[in-house]
Amino acid sequence: MGVVICKKSIRLRVVILMLVAFSGEFIVNCDDTTTTVDPKTTTVAPKTTTVAPKTTTVVPRTTTAPPTTTAPPTTTVAPDDVYKVMDADKKVCLMVQMKATITFTGHDGVTPNTPIPYTADLPNAKDVTTTGDCGGSSERSITLAWKDQLQVGANFNVTYTFVNEKKVVSVKSIHVNITSVGNPAFMIGSIDVTITPKSDFNHAIDTSYKCDTQVIHGANDPNKTAVAMSEVQLQAFGVSDGKFSNATECPQDSHSTPTPTPTPTPSPTPKPSTATPPHPTTTPPSPVNPGDPTPGNYSVAGADNKTCMMVDIAVKFTFNYTKKDNKIATVSFNLPSSNVTKVDTKNSHCYDNVTNTARITLNFRTNWSLQMTFAKMNKSALLTADNSKKQYGMTEFVFTYNASDSHVFPDNKLKGIVSAHLLSNSSFFNTNLGKSYVCKSKASLSLTDNVTAVVQDIHLQPLDVKNGTFADAQTCTADDTGNNIVPIAVGCALAALVIIVLVAYLIGRSRQNKRGYQQV
Repeated sequence: MGVVICKKSIRLRVVILMLVAFSGEFIVNCDDTTTTVDPKTTTVAPKTTTVAPKTTTVVPRTTTAPPTTTAPPTTTVAPDDVYKVMDADKKVCLMVQMKATITFTGHDGVTPNTPIPYTADLPNAKDVTTTGDCGGSSERSITLAWKDQLQVGANFNVTYTFVNEKKVVSVKSIHVNITSVGNPAFMIGSIDVTITPKSDFNHAIDTSYKCDTQVIHGANDPNKTAVAMSEVQLQAFGVSDGKFSNATECPQDSHSTPTPTPTPTPSPTPKPSTATPPHPTTTPPSPVNPGDPTPGNYSVAGADNKTCMMVDIAVKFTFNYTKKDNKIATVSFNLPSSNVTKVDTKNSHCYDNVTNTARITLNFRTNWSLQMTFAKMNKSALLTADNSKKQYGMTEFVFTYNASDSHVFPDNKLKGIVSAHLLSNSSFFNTNLGKSYVCKSKASLSLTDNVTAVVQDIHLQPLDVKNGTFADAQTCTADDTGNNIVPIAVGCALAALVIIVLVAYLIGRSRQNKRGYQQV
């Protein structure tokens, strides 16, 4: 340890700091203020917080601390899941946050004469090219562009045009342009249509607009193009500091508030007595082989609170994932029972003629969901009035899971939210209209190379539900095969019995003939 007496010379103080870097601990005495300096930590010891201002100005000149001062400028003007338009000053002037799904009917290059229902979800903001125009005081627009290679095989451009009339903002139009990328296995051709919104999104110019309820905006075009929007918050005028202003709530949200009220009322009553039993079912880690799943019962109601869709199903998901040590692990996870898995009413809807879809979304755990979409289709290319020629089927099976969930994926190398899609130009669970679909047998659905869903104990009816009960059932071929085993076995046993009797008769006849020869 050395002792240095410091004068008020800046040069001398710099020399002192250099000596600190090459030698042991020094005691610096400057203006009757004693400071202990440790060369290992370039920071002044906390004992002397009354260091003279003159001495503190020396430290930034000699230490390499400036990198720490570059962190504050990295402030985000808006969340990552918000689609933003910047003005000429690089400030946010228009913001949109939402979930959106585009549905339409198109054709592929394999069966060009058969209409095919397509569905495409709006990706996250980081995967979308966002442009727009904020120059006008009466009209502004935002364009969202992305490429869909997996579901549709097309380029999407969706433009929202906002208008300001007497300080009231509304959405004037939604323009949808879909152009094929040229893969004949997917969509071919293009679609260009302008949709007049079903609701006008009216809100004051100094507020934002918020609507969590799903609203479907459809066009009267031959392709039945429609945009379903939910969890929406947008602001095209008066954006300040890259933040949404106070929100104007849509009428659909205010009307939908009575529906959630039944769910909170039962929960307080069991809390004192049975609060502990339900929780362990959701928190423990999922076993590697959880056994067969338990079927759950789910339903969707329309605006009139009448049941329009009923789905009973049991699902087991099997994952292959890479651990942090690069080893492959396999784990299975069952869709939780109905008391844990809940229907997402905002992202579920009854059959819609415009989109030709009915959808149910099930939420469970954190950031886990299962979405099934159904559509009407024809058994033959010729559309007739006979319901026996018309069918419905499942056209989409979208499973979203949280790869960061350590209870299910211990030491998973992959993190974040992952979606596994099963999309088909045909459909699954095909059933005649007016019938429900029943299949007790197991069916394996390959969602990706690493994710498989096994469904069983299915009883569903996505449309034409009457009085909240299933219609007469149409059984799947797998169950029919199982039911035929008994009659086939009985038939085989009877055939074997006939053969045995016939052989015994022939043996007895031959012996009797031999005895006759011996008597002669």
